[in-house]
Amino acid sequence: MNFIAAIILMNVQNEVLACQIFTKVLQKDNWARMYLSSTPKLFDLSQQIMDRLLLEIPSLHAHLFEHQIFLEVMLAGPLMTLFSNLVSFTESTHILTLFILDGESFIMDLIINIYRNMQDKILKMND
Repeated sequence: MNFIAAIILMNVQNEVLACQIFTKVLQKDNWARMYLSSTPKLFDLSQQIMDRLLLEIPSLHAHLFEHQIFLEVMLAGPLMTLFSNLVSFTESTHILTLFILDGESFIMDLIINIYRNMQDKILKMND
């Protein structure tokens, strides 16, 4: 959450406006559920991604399932920060902008595309 607030503050110098934008981010697709102590949004999105992997990339789904790789663990950081803990400021701003415009569908598509592009590397991993 702090990463998202920081990205907004770095782009919007007016603190009141930045706070309003941050509030809108939390309201977008009920994203605030990501930050509850039980993180229900994280579990919901992880299940949706696994369901999509089953349909779109079944070999990757089977590999993750076989090796008991839990997406909640892998995706907690990227989802809770909208990837701003992993990419540059410019990329973080772009991802945040697209999230504000398109909501979680953008994030879901982004994650699926990352898995699709990294499928060969992931399938070679056994640990």
